[in-house]
Amino acid sequence: MQLAIEQPPLHFDGILLRLHELNLLVPDIMVEEIFWPAQIDNVVDAPEWIKGSFRWNDRAVPLLAFEQLNDSDEISTTELDFKEGDAVAIINGSVNRGYLPYYGILLRGETSIIELNKKSIAPDIGRHSKRAEACWITVDNCLAVIPKIDWIEGHLLAHVLRAKT
Repeated sequence: MQLAIEQPPLHFDGILLRLHELNLLVPDIMVEEIFWPAQIDNVVDAPEWIKGSFRWNDRAVPLLAFEQLNDSDEISTTELDFKEGDAVAIINGSVNRGYLPYYGILLRGETSIIELNKKSIAPDIGRHSKRAEACWITVDNCLAVIPKIDWIEGHLLAHVLRAKT
C-alpha cells in the first residue's frame, strides 16, 4: 500500500529590498533589521563593493553595494556610496556565522514585505543573470532578483578572513 503524501503549499513571506536600480527578494527571516547608520567607517584594502563598516549592536558590520559586487557597469561607483540618511538591510549571515554573523546591504528605497506563493511568483526567463543573481522573477507585478546568497557571503567572508590575518 502506497501512502499519498501531499506537498505543502508554497507560502512564505519575502522582503523586497529596493536598491539603486533593481530589487532584491529575500526570505523575511534573512533580514534582521532595517537600520540607518549614523556613519560608515572606511575599511582598509577593501574591494570597492565593500562600502565600509558600521556599528550595530556593539558589532562592526560590513556594508556592501550589491550592484557593484554584481558587476553593474552602468552605475557609477559614487552613486553607490553611502550617503547620510541611507538605510541598510542588516542580513543574517548563513555561510559562517562565526566570522560573518551579519552584513549590511545598502538600500535606496522603501522595503516591503510580500506574501509569496506559487501564484504570486513568475520566473523571468528572458533575462540574463549576472554573477550574484540566482534568477530574475516577477512578483506582484514587480521585477526582482533572487540573489546567490552563498556566492555573496563567500566573497564577503573571504575579505573578512583576509582582513583578520
